[in-house]
Amino acid sequence: MTANSFCAPCSPYPTAPALCFFCGEPEVVELFEIWGHEFMWETCCPSLHESLCQQVADDPPWGRELLRRIGVEAFTGHHLRRLADDGVDGLVLDWQLQVRPIAFKAACAFVRAHHAHCGPPVTARFSLSAWNGATLVGVLSRVVLSSRNNEAWQTFCHESLTVGFKRTGCGHLLQQNQPQGTQRYRA
Repeated sequence: MTANSFCAPCSPYPTAPALCFFCGEPEVVELFEIWGHEFMWETCCPSLHESLCQQVADDPPWGRELLRRIGVEAFTGHHLRRLADDGVDGLVLDWQLQVRPIAFKAACAFVRAHHAHCGPPVTARFSLSAWNGATLVGVLSRVVLSSRNNEAWQTFCHESLTVGFKRTGCGHLLQQNQPQGTQRYRA
């Protein structure tokens, strides 16, 4: 697929392939590789690649539509929500979030890896997971606690939500955003 064929109006008549403005060869814009949320495309020349990267950075909705037309959703099996700036490497693929059931053991492993101030639950009624494409980004566990107090059983329901961050944890974010001169104390 060429970038010009994306922009050109539909015509019932066959047309010659568009020529690249930079190198004069037939224009080529294709998905080369997708890993995680990052992607790479192949172009006919470095100048077209640089121009395309700049256009997508300036207008992410246009870039999303271009990637859809090239076939990113058919290739990955996920619905592309947007191109997001990750603040470090540039634009990344952001898929439509999906909520699915998750095994208790897998939910505990996620909590163990991403919840810094307490461990995973011992038991839960059910667990749900949030997925961004093929990446697990959060779990929710419904925990039911029972205790005996004054010869009567009391039942408490507690919901625990853990969200995984790519480069930093929740505690670090909270600590970073505190005003100077304040301290957090744990009981």
